[in-house]
Amino acid sequence: PEPPAAPPAPPAPPAAPALSVINPRKRKPPAVCWGQALSGGTTQCELVEAKSPAFRQHFCPNCQKKGLLISSLRVRVAVGETVPANLHASGVWNGPSSTSKWPAHRVVNQTAGSAGPKLVILRDVTSAQLPGLASLPHPPGSMVAFRVGKTLQPITVPHSQPPPPQQWQPPPVPRAVAAPLSQPQPPQLQQPQQPQQQQQQ
Repeated sequence: PEPPAAPPAPPAPPAAPALSVINPRKRKPPAVCWGQALSGGTTQCELVEAKSPAFRQHFCPNCQKKGLLISSLRVRVAVGETVPANLHASGVWNGPSSTSKWPAHRVVNQTAGSAGPKLVILRDVTSAQLPGLASLPHPPGSMVAFRVGKTLQPITVPHSQPPPPQQWQPPPVPRAVAAPLSQPQPPQLQQPQQPQQQQQQ
């Protein structure tokens, strides 16, 4: 007798789905809040995971809501005709380049709609005279408050020259004629003179 036929082979497993050619965008790891870096460490912020390359996304929620304070010794006013732009690939600080010899800095208040002059925040305090930059007319130890938007905008717009101080002066006192101590007597009425009758000749 003939041997029994072999059982049919099992069906082949379904093919694995092809891998997507487009790789998902790698998420950047959390980084230091730019508010903590710009303030010089005066604020302790949580790490930030930027959801987009927008300027505001580099700040923690607390800085976005309340703003930040920066020492006036590290804030300068741009007085030159041309101000170098921020380098997007350099992070929060711009280093010296072929167009600018400034030390590590950040240009702020430079976007459309910003009020007042462009400002430059230095990473380190320096007393050197930098070309194209003027010091703020603030007393030492004072702070400049900024709000976070498309750029850092000062809450109080600084001036390149301090306004003249206003000193209080008392109002001028009009010269008064000294009044007599006694009550003035009413003038005596003079009797009208009777016209003299002409003598009859």
